[in-house]
Amino acid sequence: MNASLSDFTILEADAAELQQQLTHGNVTAREMAALTLAKIERDNPTLHAFTHVFADQALASATDSDLRRSRDALRGPLDGVPLAVKANLAVAGWPQHAGLAFRREAVVSDDAFVIGKLRAAGAVLLGLTNMDAGALGATGRNAAFGDVTNPRAPGVTTGGSSAGSAAALAAKLTTLAIGTDTIGSVRIPAAYCGIAALKPTSGAISTRGVIATHQRFDHVGPMARSMRDLATLFKVLVGWDRQCRVSFPLTFQPLRPATTPSRVGFVTGFDTLEPDSATLDGYNRAIAALRAAGHALVPVDSTQWGLPRVARAIFALCEIEMARAHASRLEASPGDFSPALLGLLEFGRRQRNADMQRFEARIAALVASTLQAFSQVDYLLAPTTPTTAFLHGSPQVEHSAAFTCIASATGRPSVAIPVHSAPDALPASVQLIGQPGDDYNVLSLAQSLEAAIS
Repeated sequence: MNASLSDFTILEADAAELQQQLTHGNVTAREMAALTLAKIERDNPTLHAFTHVFADQALASATDSDLRRSRDALRGPLDGVPLAVKANLAVAGWPQHAGLAFRREAVVSDDAFVIGKLRAAGAVLLGLTNMDAGALGATGRNAAFGDVTNPRAPGVTTGGSSAGSAAALAAKLTTLAIGTDTIGSVRIPAAYCGIAALKPTSGAISTRGVIATHQRFDHVGPMARSMRDLATLFKVLVGWDRQCRVSFPLTFQPLRPATTPSRVGFVTGFDTLEPDSATLDGYNRAIAALRAAGHALVPVDSTQWGLPRVARAIFALCEIEMARAHASRLEASPGDFSPALLGLLEFGRRQRNADMQRFEARIAALVASTLQAFSQVDYLLAPTTPTTAFLHGSPQVEHSAAFTCIASATGRPSVAIPVHSAPDALPASVQLIGQPGDDYNVLSLAQSLEAAIS
């Protein structure tokens, strides 16, 4: 399809705005899908956001949506909306490669639980997004499928491992996306690419059909360009799955009005992480906005939490788990893994019970510290990442998950919220962390903060 730049302006719309355009007849779902696919065809060779695009299936799905609309039989707010899927989720008839070269042709026959939910909601699935190999990384670099380019600033990292989903959203190659988050894998790329993402309460969204990094810490996470889209996508993805051992039925609780004063703890004592000025500026603006809205802001000293060591402990457990999952291939064909991933898995193979106990002790100490903090506050506010996006190869990658590991270790919901200070600046981001099961209220407060910051 030949499309002009003016044709692409509708791709700026979020899902809620797109539904209005569809309702008013300004565009059809098929036209929207065709424009999205045209932009992917134009931009993806540079961005490497998608590894596979299924244009014919997307157009057919969009045509079905238009037919339902003509019959006044829409399936909900996602009907006809383009959506991208991280490549470690199972989509029937598509390869589920998880960023691993040896799985490039590993076509699956069944949908992941969340893909079934998306199909039932009428979403238009575009294709698979790029990721760090095995979801074990935070840079978006992949030797087999290409390094994901950050649309906000080529040359800097996208973060990972849901790098392609974040880049596709930031570049307007999709309206919505889903990723997975183990230590920060939807929130870190969301921070670096200037979008929104949610790591839900552990078990609120089924992980059935996801190639595991570590089942205890893995989450499926919605990703979007606005908080209202994030909340809409979350409502579609939640649901108890009796075939998923971590799934539980998250019940919708009456929302606490965003204007009702809450106690919000803001994390302090992280100078050793060397935060940059843009991150601190965005963080301070978020604190000021919440205070201006009438919430009580309470400092929470994280000096003794050892956040980088906790992030490293969770990562080490993932290395151990993945080394076990790939033990036979590691033994028989180590060359099937990229040098970077092979090094991580070899580390995992060398760990013993005493090492695991040491890692678990770090995590347990953080769980105890956060329990103490949450006895005094309703929410916790922190930067999403210590710095904005950095050049590939920078040592800053070691601390990328220092803040995101808080919610990962404790199973709490955490939403990443863009807090841009200038249109041409690298994106900054903060995260709101809530009580387990309080995802809807976390999203509600995040939406009000987004409005205040914008």
